Amino acid sequence: MLCLVGYYVIMEWENHNIVRLVAFFIALIMLCFNVFIYCYMGEQVIDQGDKVALTACTLEWHHLPDTKARSLILLIAISITPLKLKAGNFIDLSLRTFSSIVRMSVTYLNLLRSVE
Repeated sequence: MLCLVGYYVIMEWENHNIVRLVAFFIALIMLCFNVFIYCYMGEQVIDQGDKVALTACTLEWHHLPDTKARSLILLIAISITPLKLKAGNFIDLSLRTFSSIVRMSVTYLNLLRSVE
């Protein structure tokens, strides 16, 4: 989607159609912003999950009462696998993913421009 909207922005720039150019440019900014927000929230979930795992593992659980220690051991066992948001159970959402999406969109845009 980013690639195609970027392509339409370039085409309208060449055609000097200001109204369509502004509309496509706003759509491009909106798409980039939405993808960035999802990836940023995924990064925040990863960071917070790492903090919880670190705190749970470094806590002296053996000094706690038995019921609280059992609950904490369960939390430690769950926190071994990192918590991640996924897009369609296909790709992890993080800032690294956002940069990959933008790079691939620009690559496809350059490919589309060279084929034209």
